[in-house]
Amino acid sequence: MNVLENEILDKEIRIIKTKSCPSLSGKSTLKYKIGCTSEGEILVRLCKNSSPGKYSGQFISLNTILDLLKKAESPFKWSALTPIFKGQSINTTGFMMAVLKNEGLVSAIEEGYELQGADALKNHTKQKRARRAPKC
Repeated sequence: MNVLENEILDKEIRIIKTKSCPSLSGKSTLKYKIGCTSEGEILVRLCKNSSPGKYSGQFISLNTILDLLKKAESPFKWSALTPIFKGQSINTTGFMMAVLKNEGLVSAIEEGYELQGADALKNHTKQKRARRAPKC
């Protein structure tokens, strides 16, 4: 567990929404949660996979994800997220890219993916009334 994960674990997380989406391959359905801290930090977490593939279920800061993708050369592959999930299941990077695609933060193009406007999700979370995070 890295320092960032420890910081997130120490914060109270409120769930904004719970959604499902197909994996990038379309072979499974993923369930994920988007939450925020009392400071307004947006977090994303994978919580179910309809197939037996393993993944990390840790909350990850959306800013951390977006900062990494902004530095990646566009178009980028799902493996651009690998530094965030170092030491975790390789499935996690692809699954998280599927979540980002489902939320409209990245779009698929022939050569990979490109970053889209992330402000829409940030604005959405500010407008929603939050509740305490239930278990997946």
